[in-house]
Amino acid sequence: MTSHSDTRETLSRLWLNVLDGSAKEQVEDHERFFQCGGNSIGAIRLYMETEERLAVMIDSAEFLGTLAEGDFGDLVKLTNAAADAAASA
Repeated sequence: MTSHSDTRETLSRLWLNVLDGSAKEQVEDHERFFQCGGNSIGAIRLYMETEERLAVMIDSAEFLGTLAEGDFGDLVKLTNAAADAAASA
């Protein structure tokens, strides 16, 4: 099972990879995907890679809504909740 800190680290790497070219090493909780240069194609790519890498099923509308309305911390919480639900199923 993936720990919550592993989830955060993996999501951060995926996020930065999708944004391509960021010199940062980690995403801060308050950062917003679209304000950091993300676009809708990148959001879909991030969704697909998140499900694949973390082996979780996340509702696509909820994931994309979190990217549009929330910040990185909200995305981590959503992903951790999906992982916890999968583990308890």
